[in-house]
Amino acid sequence: MLELREYTIPEQKHIDWLNDKDLMRYSDQRHVHHTRASVQHYMFQVWFRGVYLNDVLIGTVAASIDKHNDVADLGILMGGRRGYGKAAWKLALDELSTHRMIVAGCMVGNQAMQTIMRRTMEYSHIIPDRFLYDGKPMAGVYYRRAGEAALRLREEMAGIYYRRL
Repeated sequence: MLELREYTIPEQKHIDWLNDKDLMRYSDQRHVHHTRASVQHYMFQVWFRGVYLNDVLIGTVAASIDKHNDVADLGILMGGRRGYGKAAWKLALDELSTHRMIVAGCMVGNQAMQTIMRRTMEYSHIIPDRFLYDGKPMAGVYYRRAGEAALRLREEMAGIYYRRL
């Protein structure tokens, strides 16, 4: 069974995933060498969950939370198993749905992440040349998803609009 759980003490395999150049090739984390202390420091700054399959850690999801604007900026790292990213992403979207908006982005070269975002979120925009990948500019592509509160507000506003007609 796949589930998200509280995750407060980094396992060595998580640190190894973060230091794996191939696994992190499309992540800004590729620029940093990670230690238990650096991972622990990051974990306490963001909303953070372990992705578990039958009680085994296979990845993590994290979101920086902008409390002033009620926006969660979501990211994922799947290191232990392939084929569970979309399901883990959907679990994270569900947990974060109390926020007004959830946003995410990646390099255009990251086809797997784009597929997940395209199937679970709404396209937002592209920033040309946002990243440098192997020394060459690469665009960033961004998606968004309205949280439950925003959806309720949209429905309410639509009702007001249509009642005026």
